[in-house]
Amino acid sequence: MKDCAKSFRRKADLERHYNQVHISSELKKKFPCDWKKCQRGRDPFHRRDHQRDHYRDYHMEDLMRRGSSSREDQKWWNTRKIIPDWWRCTRCLERVKVEEHGYVCSICRAPCEQDRQFFRTQ
Repeated sequence: MKDCAKSFRRKADLERHYNQVHISSELKKKFPCDWKKCQRGRDPFHRRDHQRDHYRDYHMEDLMRRGSSSREDQKWWNTRKIIPDWWRCTRCLERVKVEEHGYVCSICRAPCEQDRQFFRTQ
């Protein structure tokens, strides 16, 4: 936008700024929560990373932070809501039914992390 004085070093940051600030809300991508009674299903996120944080921090899902398995200690795992029938893909955030697809995402083919598999099978 010619009236915007913001500058960014990374193209991804510029694109995110443009998509969050300069696009009308009707055209923005929407990422609704898929928990049935959650308000964020009707009031979706406009960024996937905020949706991921919501699942991790509000619904207490076992979504690990990327590249930082050392942060998830036993105390953290004890606070997680682990549903044995499905797991959520860290990459695309889709629910994956264990009985149908095991521990490989049916959408993006990403595997479930070893730590998550371990805690789900205990």
